[in-house]
Amino acid sequence: MADIRNNELDDIFGRASLTGETLLAEVRNTLVRRIARRPLGNVLDSETMTLARSILERVEPVFAQSLVDARLAAASLSVIEIDARLPDATKELIQAASSGRPPIGPLTPLSEAAGNQPVIRFPVLERAAESVAERNPVTRAVFDQMDIDAQAKAFTVARQVTEESIERIRDVVNKGIREGWTPEIFRDSLGDSLEGGFIGPGHISTVYRTNVQTAFHKAHDEFASMPVVNEVFRYQKYLPISDSRVRDEHLALATLGIDGTNVYRRDDRAFWDAFLPPWDFSCRCGVSLLTVEAAARSGVREAIEWQETGVMPPLVSRLPDIPFRPDPDFVGVRGVSSAA
Repeated sequence: MADIRNNELDDIFGRASLTGETLLAEVRNTLVRRIARRPLGNVLDSETMTLARSILERVEPVFAQSLVDARLAAASLSVIEIDARLPDATKELIQAASSGRPPIGPLTPLSEAAGNQPVIRFPVLERAAESVAERNPVTRAVFDQMDIDAQAKAFTVARQVTEESIERIRDVVNKGIREGWTPEIFRDSLGDSLEGGFIGPGHISTVYRTNVQTAFHKAHDEFASMPVVNEVFRYQKYLPISDSRVRDEHLALATLGIDGTNVYRRDDRAFWDAFLPPWDFSCRCGVSLLTVEAAARSGVREAIEWQETGVMPPLVSRLPDIPFRPDPDFVGVRGVSSAA
């Protein structure tokens, strides 16, 4: 709504309200005139009620159409405003899609068209890369002596490594997130120059996967916590990778949610502070935002009641019912950074 001119919106909805008031006033006046002709004591008999219903049935479609027209006018205004702000390259893609023709050329994330206009962007991925770049490289010994606030701004690895080497690892992780690298590409990019090959393939994979997961979920959590997003998505699914490598505790969270589901309240801060992925080394789990309606479809009884009554149920944290906790040596997404 911030991009729409408020004076024009006020005019649209003001006219709709005036139309509605005029129609309702006419209904009231008509009913008063008709009822005044009825004998005293019979103003609520079945004949009068039938008359009232017949008047309302004639007015209701007109009233409803006036509201529809107002919404359409407001939507058209917003489209005009958005169109004025779109880059030319994006408009061309939309026109191509609406004409049934596929857009020419690949839609490369973060690529630029002529005139340095972005074709398409992924804000969560961009923020994930930024969150890595913003963290200060420190050795693990220094990291362990920091308080939680300082750890939130730090980047380390769980080995006896120099600060210079940790800085290089951080920069390569940052580049990997921006360009969508696999752990193999990450390993090749590090090369053998770091401390004479101080870490093996398994540790490299752990470093990369854990830090990429942490950066992505931190960015996702920041996005989901925005007031306009949080207002719509009140629940969140926990999504483990159900393959032969999944750990029992991670898989268990798919059935330890509300009513035995994998659904948890977004405002269950105690649970998500502990178990927002990744909450352990090489954790591959994910999350998915849910509306109240989607949570109801997933079998969450409180969401069904919330949908029916419009009343938000009291929060009951799931954390006390989780029979395990994250590794105390692992630092998670919220409030602290990842160490691998």
